[in-house]
Amino acid sequence: LAAKVAVVTGASRGIGKGIAKAMAVAGARVACLATRAENAEPTVASIIADGGEAIAIGCRVEDGAAVTAAFAEIKQRLGPVDVLVNNAGISRPQPLLKMTEENWDAHMDINAKSVFLCSQAAIRQMQAAGNGGCVINIGSIVGQNAIPQTLGYCASKATVDHMTRVMAIECAKYGVR
Repeated sequence: LAAKVAVVTGASRGIGKGIAKAMAVAGARVACLATRAENAEPTVASIIADGGEAIAIGCRVEDGAAVTAAFAEIKQRLGPVDVLVNNAGISRPQPLLKMTEENWDAHMDINAKSVFLCSQAAIRQMQAAGNGGCVINIGSIVGQNAIPQTLGYCASKATVDHMTRVMAIECAKYGVR
């Protein structure tokens, strides 16, 4: 990934932090997205301390205008995106009959809509650059298997699985995997 630009959503902790650090070790310049930039600063500091290059960007990945602004900033500061890792996600278990509309919407917005918005923004940059690219969507086994009290999470991850298949078909002609 030498000199490639990688974007990792949900890069402030857990899996996202680990992915961001691994991308940097592989040579990528990493844009670490989190709800607030300061949340991703420890990840960025760790990458820089290890000799890598990274920036922190605050972005509500479920908000189209915020995503557009974040990806414009990434392009301006690091260059066009080569790799996108859609990692941001939430899980707020609730039984079906107690699940609120707000909980359902949060799962679909953060776990699925963000994949659509960030992928579209990144793939537009990849297509314009003409160098191909790669989009990695973090799914879950519950996208295919049901677990009680996780309707919103299961449905959103099943959506991610299917969106990934559609995007792969549509983006192959641009050299984007």
